[in-house]
Amino acid sequence: MLNGLGAWDAGSEIYGRLIVWGVPYLAGRILVDSLDDVRQCALAVLLAGLIAVPLCLIEIRLSPQLHRWVYGFYQQPFHMSKRLGGYRPMLMFRHGIEVGSWLACSTAIAVWFALVTPRLRAFFFPPAAHAAILIGVSILSRSLGALALLAAATSVAVASRATRLKIFLLLLTLAVPTYLTVRVAGTWSPDFAVNVVETLVDPSRARSLNARITQEEVLSEKARERIFFGWGGHNRFRVFDDFGQQTTAVDALWLIIFGKYGLVGLASLYGLLCIPSIIIIWKTPARYLFHPNMAGVVALILAITIANADSLQNAFYSPLMMISAGVLATTALSLRDWLPKPGSQPPPNRPSPPPPPPPGETPDTLPPKE
Repeated sequence: MLNGLGAWDAGSEIYGRLIVWGVPYLAGRILVDSLDDVRQCALAVLLAGLIAVPLCLIEIRLSPQLHRWVYGFYQQPFHMSKRLGGYRPMLMFRHGIEVGSWLACSTAIAVWFALVTPRLRAFFFPPAAHAAILIGVSILSRSLGALALLAAATSVAVASRATRLKIFLLLLTLAVPTYLTVRVAGTWSPDFAVNVVETLVDPSRARSLNARITQEEVLSEKARERIFFGWGGHNRFRVFDDFGQQTTAVDALWLIIFGKYGLVGLASLYGLLCIPSIIIIWKTPARYLFHPNMAGVVALILAITIANADSLQNAFYSPLMMISAGVLATTALSLRDWLPKPGSQPPPNRPSPPPPPPPGETPDTLPPKE
């Protein structure tokens, strides 16, 4: 409305965001009522990753063909599926990058369950087997960005489990809000990462990263012209030359939100995605946070952190991650009721002994129980 686009455009934007983000988030908010429900949600995300495994193997071997067989066309130009001497699967997703991110989220959940509940058997196999399968397919999927995020999340998971210190998880969840803060303010640029990727990985991946950093510089500069509420719809947040052509592409979700909805939209979306995880880690004692009963909660925190970090470079956010955000929000609000009260004792493993007889009576003189 402040951009002069009228009530129709404002209502259309609100409706679109409610359908894409609001409804899945609301489902996550209302569908969990205990830590067991949260664990079932995490296992559902894990199951979705396992279902994708045989389909990924088909496309890794035959090239991305499933979408063409079903719908008759490719989602993206075919050359984009070629990576590192092989094929990157796309399945029915919008891009191979999205497949890699989804596999990374599911793999992080499997890894945490393998570390905390190694004896749990879900879907006929122990979590260690799930983790091994998903790690292998993630590597074969050749999505380097998703693999880097998975490696970071897995390292944090192993360090947190080994030391039982929650500082590693807390720093991981704070990484995305910190990056957004410095990039929106324009006080820091990750240019050094381009040289690192060029030296250690591949020059073509370095050029891709450099292009994304350039996007951030150009588009965030224009977004700061209307920093609070953004430019609204109709691609007005993009940058055009004198001939009406775009000067740069837009890949990152955070740039789209910042450009269209300003700081209000950016803080709203990423607050919804990040704050519940931070609250859970901050307020939960370490002896409870790393308990097997909390495995589903921490697993979802790892998965949603990977998805949040991926949105800094791509705009392939999954509705199932919005469901996870709703689940974590309900957990943050209900954790005090779900966790044992201070000073309370766990229930005994065997029935309690019968109470002593009244004074002056012995068990022999008591009337028999009917």
